[in-house]
Amino acid sequence: MDALVTFNAVVKSFDGKRVLDGFSHSFMRGTLTFIEGPSGSGKTTLLRLACGLETPDGGGIDRLAGVRFSYVFQEDRLCENLSAAANVRLVCSDRKSRLPEELLERLGIGDRSSTAVKKLSGGEKRRVALARALAASSDVLLLDEPLTGLDGETRERVLEVMKPYLAGRAVLWVTHDRDERRSFDGYDVIGVGSQDPE
Repeated sequence: MDALVTFNAVVKSFDGKRVLDGFSHSFMRGTLTFIEGPSGSGKTTLLRLACGLETPDGGGIDRLAGVRFSYVFQEDRLCENLSAAANVRLVCSDRKSRLPEELLERLGIGDRSSTAVKKLSGGEKRRVALARALAASSDVLLLDEPLTGLDGETRERVLEVMKPYLAGRAVLWVTHDRDERRSFDGYDVIGVGSQDPE
């Protein structure tokens, strides 16, 4: 397996608080890693460092040449005036692809694919953001609390839709909900901050 992103003794602080202190880990292609810890412990920072949105204060991060990232942020970060399908199509190399509509259908919002995002509910917007990240041709998928705002039944549906799209990528999944792990086999868990991940 390829090491797509490798942290080498990374140190990162904010306002005098050290959130990562000598963190080292290689994220390999084809692996799913859950990142857990209390609020403010550095989970989101780890994702932002992985893709270069933050720079370490110490240590270094190696990325495989040409590695591509897709990201579900805590905020949906959608183009509000575009339709749900158009938001997903932004990351598709084939502008005529039916993948956006197919993904939205499978996520339970196919009837909203032509609706402007600004008219969607919070849970619908979340599923559009997920669809966009899954549709992107990425090597590393960064998921920051990706199921926030979804009810139990919807969460189960979304998890089933996501599974085939995780294969062959390095997936870094930040969560506060350990139940999300139960849908998967063969994953790693990294605890940051003072929380024991197990």
